[in-house]
Amino acid sequence: MQVDALPRRVLILGLGRSGLAAARYVAEERDEGAGVVVAALDEQTDEKARLRAEAVTELGIPVTLGADSVEGEWDLIVASPGIPPSSALMRSARATGIPVISELEFAFRRTAAPFVAVTGTNGKTTTTALVTHLLERAGVQPAVPSDPQVVVQAGESPGRQTSSSSRTVSQSSSRPLQVSAGGVQAVGSGRL
Repeated sequence: MQVDALPRRVLILGLGRSGLAAARYVAEERDEGAGVVVAALDEQTDEKARLRAEAVTELGIPVTLGADSVEGEWDLIVASPGIPPSSALMRSARATGIPVISELEFAFRRTAAPFVAVTGTNGKTTTTALVTHLLERAGVQPAVPSDPQVVVQAGESPGRQTSSSSRTVSQSSSRPLQVSAGGVQAVGSGRL
């Protein structure tokens, strides 16, 4: 599978767990010479949001809190699954005509490794463990987050150490992931 080039201008919506991971990943790519411009928006303004914004600002990424609209010229918008589709920020993002994808889709596009996503009401942890076992028995070395509750960290990329796993991810690793239904909604790659 082919890895998509990192767009030149990336806007991240939401600074929850997945938004922070996406911001870290894009900042790392930028710092390695990718020449990418990145910014982040979040609808929230509470203390938690301010602390997350501070962490992202330390990466050299400008952050706007209390945002309800997308402005500027962007090539790609990476939206956190926690942002309701009906929110003013998400409606504004979609109205721009710029591609809006989930952080899960962003991760898919940035690696050639196949993914297996497990979702549902009950049994996700057990099913993820079973898929991992089956892959191992088939001779495939899966790269699984140490915490199966963690949706793929956007910071994971081929050959890099991940924050959620002690293993190095390779192009040939499969990734069984436990994901929420909301995390799968914006996936359009057909790689699940």
